[in-house]
Amino acid sequence: MYAVTKSAVVTMTESLYAHLRAEQAPIGASVLFPGPHMLRTGLWESHRNRPERFAKQRPRRTPYRSLAQWEAAMAAAGRPVEFTPVEEVAAAVVDGIRADRFWMLPPSEHSDLQIRARSQSMLDRSNPAYLERFILEEET
Repeated sequence: MYAVTKSAVVTMTESLYAHLRAEQAPIGASVLFPGPHMLRTGLWESHRNRPERFAKQRPRRTPYRSLAQWEAAMAAAGRPVEFTPVEEVAAAVVDGIRADRFWMLPPSEHSDLQIRARSQSMLDRSNPAYLERFILEEET
């Protein structure tokens, strides 16, 4: 669900940016892809804010995992998780706003490979096989 809503917000913000520019509005719009690693935020506990009227029809079989539990499980599986300090992201956002930057995207070889692979797949009119490589962590 996160990827779907993020994609929708990106597309909506691209359109907003274009309309604001066309109107010569004194404000801008930007898209933030924080990182390049995971962030320690309350996103992992967002379920606690769900209104009762939106509760799941069938209760979960297992409790939600906390960020600490997920991090421990990943480490135990030999896949330690790296985190980007939220202060770094905040500083990048302030810099991006001051520079009137639309894409707030930290340097990341992994992200750059994904962006190039997706763009090339679209230009080639090919199926998104690149996703399988990224999921399996193979080089493109």
